[in-house]
Formats: sequence, C-alpha cells, structure tokens
Amino acid sequence: MNLTIDIGNTRIKLDIFHNDKSVENRVVCGIDSALIEELMLQYPIKRAIVSSVRGRDASLMTLLESKFSCVMELDEKVNLPFRLQYQHSETLGKDRIAALMGAWSIKPSSTLLVIDIGTCITYDVLENGTTFIGGNIAPGWRMRLESMHQLTHKLPEVNAEEVEKLLGNSTIEAMQGGSYWGIVYEIEGLINKLKLKHSDIHIFLTGGDSFHFEKQIKNCIFAIPNLVPIGLNQILKYNESIGKID
Repeated sequence: MNLTIDIGNTRIKLDIFHNDKSVENRVVCGIDSALIEELMLQYPIKRAIVSSVRGRDASLMTLLESKFSCVMELDEKVNLPFRLQYQHSETLGKDRIAALMGAWSIKPSSTLLVIDIGTCITYDVLENGTTFIGGNIAPGWRMRLESMHQLTHKLPEVNAEEVEKLLGNSTIEAMQGGSYWGIVYEIEGLINKLKLKHSDIHIFLTGGDSFHFEKQIKNCIFAIPNLVPIGLNQILKYNESIGKID
C-alpha cells in the first residue's frame, strides 16, 4: 500500500492507496509520529510520497524515512512519463504536477486540460500525453471576494456561495455573482479557446471547490476531486515500473 501526502496552502490531505483505489483519506492540520504509527497499525503501508506547495519540511521527511522503506518527495527531478516544458520547472507547483499525472493515468495518450479550483485556480495543458506546455494561475473563489473587500473602502466582507441569478440586486449579490459567474465564464472561455487548436482535448476538473462549479461547466468531461492524490500514487507506481524504486 502507498501513502500520499498532499500539503496545500490551507490543509494537508492524506490518502492510502491499495493499487489504484483510495481506501482511506483524511484531512489533518499536522503530521506527527503518533498519526503515522496509527496508520501503520491499520494498513501495511510500504511507500510514501509527499507533495508540498509550502516548501520542503525536513522534519516530516525524517519522520517518514524512519517509518517506511521508500519515501519520495515530489519535485521537478522526479521521473515522469511526460516532459515539463516550463521556463523554471523548480517553481512549478507540485500539486499541478501531481494533478497532471492523475489525468495522464486516465487518458495517457491525449491532450488534457486540468483545472484545479482551490485557493487559486490553476489551468494546465498536457499535449498528446507527452509534454506539459504550460498553464495559468488565477485567483480562487474566496480570494476574489476577499480581495474586493480588502482592496476597496466600501465593499463588504462576503461569503462564497453558489448563485442562480446571473445579475445581483444588491452589492452582496453582485459580488457573489461576479465571483461565481466570473469563474464559470473564465473556465468556459479558456476551454473554447483551446478547442480551436485541440478539438479532442479532454477536460479534468478537480480541487476543493470544484463541486460548486461542476454543474455549470458544460464542457467538463471528468470531474475528479481527488486527482492530486491519484497522481501522487501513480508517480510511485510509475517509478516502480521503471525500476527507480523497489
């Protein structure tokens, strides 16, 4: 069994995989020896992989290496079945690499667009299953609302909520609609633009807020909230298959 650890901007997600299936997932604030030992009592975990957007956590890596025979840290040097065509690959978000790997494992020979809706929204394109050609980063849902409140004198603090009306009848409704529908049409616009060059592109929607938008994205083919842990598990399996890990 494999343990995947996805350290994001706001939370840490743990998944335990048996082959390709996640048999348990948890969201935690931190990881200590007691938690790892608890998981080891329940599951015969052989390998672990860590992806972090916060930078390297040396103490966590030391802890994991003391518990498991194989521990991998996702970085730009990890062996992947596709090439990263990025100006400074060391700055590419590890969650973006993992999500691409998750999508690749489902459609390995296709052109893919992975949309991850979380604290930020990332858009990443894998061309013909062989080359990551680039992507975009945009403010996430709550970030849009928070910035409107913080960077103006009069706009209020507003909760992120799905809306049905296209136009708001109050300042709060207008902010909620602007942030929500702005994301919907941003996504639809990019998809339509990419389809002019890649008519057979496959769209993947993932991330903590993705379910709020899934029903609105008419072009979405695959909505998979846990695409990052799937990708992390596949990276372990791929490196085993090419003899890089036991």
